[in-house]
Amino acid sequence: RVLFRSLRGPQGPAGPTGTCQCENCDCTTQIQNVLEQIATAAAASGNAVKIQINTVNGGTTTGSLSNPSQVGNGIVTLDNGDIVSLCSIAWIRVTGNDTFQSLGITPLPLPEPAQTSCEEVCEKAIRDSLIIGNKYNFLAGGTATGNRFLNVKAVGILFVGVSTSTSDTAISTCQLEVAKPQ
Repeated sequence: RVLFRSLRGPQGPAGPTGTCQCENCDCTTQIQNVLEQIATAAAASGNAVKIQINTVNGGTTTGSLSNPSQVGNGIVTLDNGDIVSLCSIAWIRVTGNDTFQSLGITPLPLPEPAQTSCEEVCEKAIRDSLIIGNKYNFLAGGTATGNRFLNVKAVGILFVGVSTSTSDTAISTCQLEVAKPQ
């Protein structure tokens, strides 16, 4: 009987950082875009923006963004040190006196994707069924947003708020479970 001992050479250099390989790329791209815009607005004003992040499994964290470097490839790091995977974010809410309008935040104008996967079909179906100006209680990631008016809808994202003229919450349409009309 012959035994072989495994020999290993020195470890090679680290490769380049890859991109987030989430299943719902348009939704994750929109969430990253919102967070980048919040961080950029905070840096420009010199005031951190307080946010609440709700994740796909019902997790919630609150903190603030003050610098665009906090939003990286695949993660966001809040000022309190919390690190959240972009792929797991169901919805984001700006808190305090901020709104998406006051911060100048808009969704990316993504083209309508080809309906080739189940996720794309479901995302478009739920988005198309919702009516701008109507009030809903949205359930995403196992948590409810509370009664909010739908103000903006785009591929992968909804902007909702307590009135029809302001939005404080961005919801990933890929993570939207129920929209209950109010």
